[in-house]
Amino acid sequence: MQIYVHRNNQQIGPLTEAELKAQLASGALSLQDHAWWSGQAMWIPLAQSPFAKTSFPAVPPSDGPTSVLAIASMASNLFCGIGSVAAIVLGHMSLHAIKKNPHLRGKGFAMAGLAFGYAIVAICLIQGTLLISVYVLRSEVGKNLNSAMQNDDDSDSTTNAPPNSDTNNLPVITP
Repeated sequence: MQIYVHRNNQQIGPLTEAELKAQLASGALSLQDHAWWSGQAMWIPLAQSPFAKTSFPAVPPSDGPTSVLAIASMASNLFCGIGSVAAIVLGHMSLHAIKKNPHLRGKGFAMAGLAFGYAIVAICLIQGTLLISVYVLRSEVGKNLNSAMQNDDDSDSTTNAPPNSDTNNLPVITP
């Protein structure tokens, strides 16, 4: 079978299947290049051809630049709090951009930025909840202590009588 490849506005071929696979493996041809062979109705991307059914990845990892959003997502986590919220937003934006443009790299950075961002936000929420709980408990305990101290102050300290005792019904002792 004779295969023709269209790359950079140039036609290459005829190639055998073995030659085509060898050029794909060496990087001389890309899966984004178009191919045609006898019996084929139109030119199709090599990625959609039966010749791409080898162990080659659909998009080589070194094919494009790393997403700046993915790097920013990871770096934003250095600034806890609002930086972690930014990391989550940037991570989602980066994953969307990488999905739209498979030549972009950085999916790992974006995923790590998201994971750290969500973890830091969760830790901050837990800490905030604990701090609020401690504050509420302290204020309740403080109110109870103040109430108890006021009750102690209301007792008669000169006669050592218990609070709320009726001192009018006691017998009077005179020397």
